[in-house]
Amino acid sequence: MTQLEMGLKVCSRCMTELPVWEFHNSITGTQRVFAYCKPCHRDYIRERYHSDPEWRAKVLARARRSGKTYRAGLRTAALAAYGGMCACCGEATVEFLSIDHINGGGAKQRRETGLRGQSFYRWLRENNWPGDFRVLCHNCNQARGAYGYCPHEREREQTA
Repeated sequence: MTQLEMGLKVCSRCMTELPVWEFHNSITGTQRVFAYCKPCHRDYIRERYHSDPEWRAKVLARARRSGKTYRAGLRTAALAAYGGMCACCGEATVEFLSIDHINGGGAKQRRETGLRGQSFYRWLRENNWPGDFRVLCHNCNQARGAYGYCPHEREREQTA
């Protein structure tokens, strides 16, 4: 019976025999268990992070990429949940879209809760996409905030 089958493993760094749950598992989901125990692995990463600028740059770049992808996905999901296009003019270019508080009060909510950007989109998702929000393009949203109406609404009223 091997050490892994018994649930024990020796750390290659501190040479301490520990239960396997004290080691990181492979991300691939295989039976692979890393050589260092969790505290030694943390120390190794910390030492390498501070002593190897090239490796540190790679780690930071990977973290930025994954964070950017997560935020973009969260925003896309929020826009899709509220229709994916401007409720006023029909603009569908994602870069031009924003979430609007239907009854106003966005500034008040931001002051009270501190929700902005990613945390706001996460709050929307966690609250099952509440119904008092909609998608507007930045132009329509800005006009409604500044003037209380959107020029598109006035155009529609005049043609009707």
